[in-house]
Amino acid sequence: MSDSFDRLREEELITLFLRHREADPARGEALWWELVGRALDRVRATVATFRWSPKGHDLRIDLSEREDVVSKALVRLYAARVNFEGPNLAVFRVYTVSTVKHACMDHLRQTMNREKHERGSIDERTEEGDERGPLDAALGRVAEIEAAQGHERQEADWILHEALDRIGNDSYREVLALTLDGMTDTEIAAQLAIEINNVQARRSRGLKALTEKLREVLGDDLV
Repeated sequence: MSDSFDRLREEELITLFLRHREADPARGEALWWELVGRALDRVRATVATFRWSPKGHDLRIDLSEREDVVSKALVRLYAARVNFEGPNLAVFRVYTVSTVKHACMDHLRQTMNREKHERGSIDERTEEGDERGPLDAALGRVAEIEAAQGHERQEADWILHEALDRIGNDSYREVLALTLDGMTDTEIAAQLAIEINNVQARRSRGLKALTEKLREVLGDDLV
């Protein structure tokens, strides 16, 4: 971790993020990544304790799937930065937990639908399956920002892809890029001809590498 981040408290990171998000999207993006990285333990704890009870069921995320859900939740939390309004650490923590819980619920919905399909059910919809999730809302907000601030968003996108290009491991970079493009684990596994557990492992390591490369790209401009 760079010295510029070491000396900042989370409250200061949030203040800087809100200040730079629209004025300097690339800097805001890097600050958000740092906040997300510091929230990793909270993300893991939320995934481990999450429960969903649709129609009398009591569903929890299987231990073997938790790290995969954590990785997906981090990607979703990254996208959700465009809707965060602050103004303080307490709100950020609530926002983080809420975003992660939605990721957990989507995962359990997919699991339920898959199991129903394997049993021969032709109805793969769940009770709340038509709701617009936070990632959809976040991506919609990204589109709005791109329309209003085309040049700034292009710069932020360039920063992100430059950081991706600097990841030395081709397999990590490839899986992470496909994940950010919205592909599912099954689709990524099929495209790359690898097992789903390999997709999950590469994405987890790729997220860590991407955070470090964003710091390299931005250097002293981070704060």
